[in-house]
Amino acid sequence: MAATPDTWEMLSEDAPPADGSHRLDHKAALHHFQQQPGPGMGGKFYHDDEQKPSIVFTFCPNPLRWYGNQDWSAVMEVKCADVPRLMREGFHWDTSNVIREEGYFDKDFSSHGRRDRIRWSSCRQYFLRDLKEPPLWIATMSDVAVSDVILSVFNLNELSRANIRLASAYNRPGQLIYHYHHENTFRRCNTIYDNMPMEGWWPWPRVHEEKEGELVDRKAT
Repeated sequence: MAATPDTWEMLSEDAPPADGSHRLDHKAALHHFQQQPGPGMGGKFYHDDEQKPSIVFTFCPNPLRWYGNQDWSAVMEVKCADVPRLMREGFHWDTSNVIREEGYFDKDFSSHGRRDRIRWSSCRQYFLRDLKEPPLWIATMSDVAVSDVILSVFNLNELSRANIRLASAYNRPGQLIYHYHHENTFRRCNTIYDNMPMEGWWPWPRVHEEKEGELVDRKAT
């Protein structure tokens, strides 16, 4: 069973980087599947899938700071029956994977805690799927912000690996097989492929050491 981002903050926050931006071209995959407009079912296809999330990413403007005290924070939960395959082949996605008709605003963001007196304004939900057929993975992205203005103009294309603070992955029984913390290099591990470089949105390990990318920062207006 996947842990929440708060769980990993408790595991690693007390201990003492970095990635460039990530942009991908999915033209090679588009011939497998073209997203077709749907009636808008609020992510029913994702919620009806009985798998537990097997990969969790936490994004924020500045991954050096706790995500809960920033202007926005996003958690991506991926359901995938073959996580090792995504490690070998890379985890690739962009806005072409978003099923736009499934998205909505939600006022239930109680699972996204803060450590200050500022309140989240809303939660914006996105739903994504692999472009291959049948899809190897499906996912939801939950984005909370201190202002509805921030959420209304939020652009997934502006996210990059440089925004990832936490990442974790689990095998089918729910056991931890991968963990990444932006600050704490001693808490990074891959129990399956060790230091094998991984592509796409996996923040670590990378083929080449990357310089710190420009961080996405949307200030409340």
